[in-house]
Amino acid sequence: MTDYSRQCVLINANANGGKKIKTSWIPEKFAIVGKVLKLKENGEWEDGWEVFKVGTRLDSKTVNENSQLHKKHRKDCDI
Repeated sequence: MTDYSRQCVLINANANGGKKIKTSWIPEKFAIVGKVLKLKENGEWEDGWEVFKVGTRLDSKTVNENSQLHKKHRKDCDI
Protein backbone atom coordinates (compact mmCIF):
# COMPACT_ATOMS: atom_id res chain seq x y z
CA MET A 1 0.00 0.00 0.00
CA THR A 2 1.37 3.40 -1.00
CA ASP A 3 1.51 6.25 1.51
CA TYR A 4 0.66 9.69 0.21
CA SER A 5 1.53 13.23 1.29
CA ARG A 6 -0.22 16.48 0.50
CA GLN A 7 1.33 19.90 0.05
CA CYS A 8 -0.40 22.19 2.54
CA VAL A 9 -0.40 25.83 3.53
CA LEU A 10 -0.12 26.06 7.33
CA ILE A 11 -0.66 29.05 9.63
CA ASN A 12 0.58 29.50 13.18
CA ALA A 13 -0.82 32.46 15.11
CA ASN A 14 1.20 33.53 18.16
CA ALA A 15 0.08 35.23 21.38
CA ASN A 16 1.31 38.63 20.14
CA GLY A 17 -1.17 38.63 17.26
CA GLY A 18 1.47 37.77 14.65
CA LYS A 19 1.19 34.94 12.16
CA LYS A 20 3.68 32.60 10.55
CA ILE A 21 2.82 30.92 7.26
CA LYS A 22 4.59 27.96 5.67
CA THR A 23 4.04 25.46 2.92
CA SER A 24 4.88 21.89 3.84
CA TRP A 25 4.35 18.32 2.70
CA ILE A 26 2.46 16.39 5.38
CA PRO A 27 1.04 12.85 5.50
CA GLU A 28 -2.35 12.74 3.79
CA LYS A 29 -4.15 11.51 6.92
CA PHE A 30 -3.29 14.82 8.65
CA ALA A 31 -4.04 17.07 5.64
CA ILE A 32 -7.47 18.24 6.74
CA VAL A 33 -8.42 21.92 6.59
CA GLY A 34 -8.80 23.27 10.13
CA LYS A 35 -6.76 20.50 11.77
CA VAL A 36 -4.13 21.80 14.21
CA LEU A 37 -0.75 20.05 14.08
CA LYS A 38 2.59 19.95 15.84
CA LEU A 39 5.52 20.26 13.40
CA LYS A 40 9.20 19.49 13.88
CA GLU A 41 11.69 21.95 12.42
CA ASN A 42 15.42 22.05 13.13
CA GLY A 43 14.96 19.39 15.81
CA GLU A 44 12.35 21.41 17.73
CA TRP A 45 8.62 20.65 17.96
CA GLU A 46 6.25 23.59 17.54
CA ASP A 47 2.56 23.30 18.30
CA GLY A 48 -0.33 25.29 16.83
CA TRP A 49 0.08 24.89 13.06
CA GLU A 50 -3.38 24.97 11.46
CA VAL A 51 -3.95 23.45 8.02
CA PHE A 52 -5.29 26.36 5.97
CA LYS A 53 -5.24 24.88 2.47
CA VAL A 54 -4.66 21.37 1.08
CA GLY A 55 -3.07 21.02 -2.34
CA THR A 56 -1.15 18.60 -4.53
CA ARG A 57 -0.91 14.88 -3.72
CA LEU A 58 2.25 12.80 -4.25
CA ASP A 59 3.44 9.47 -2.95
CA SER A 60 5.52 9.93 0.21
CA LYS A 61 8.57 8.22 -1.31
CA THR A 62 8.77 10.83 -4.08
CA VAL A 63 8.28 13.67 -1.57
CA ASN A 64 11.14 12.32 0.57
CA GLU A 65 13.47 11.84 -2.42
CA ASN A 66 12.77 15.40 -3.61
CA SER A 67 13.44 16.73 -0.11
CA GLN A 68 16.81 14.99 0.04
CA LEU A 69 17.76 16.33 -3.41
CA HIS A 70 16.81 19.85 -2.28
CA LYS A 71 18.94 19.55 0.88
CA LYS A 72 21.91 18.27 -1.14
CA HIS A 73 21.55 21.10 -3.66
CA ARG A 74 21.46 23.73 -0.90
CA LYS A 75 24.55 22.18 0.71
CA ASP A 76 26.40 22.02 -2.62
CA CYS A 77 25.51 25.64 -3.40
CA ASP A 78 26.55 26.73 0.10
CA ILE A 79 23.23 28.48 0.72
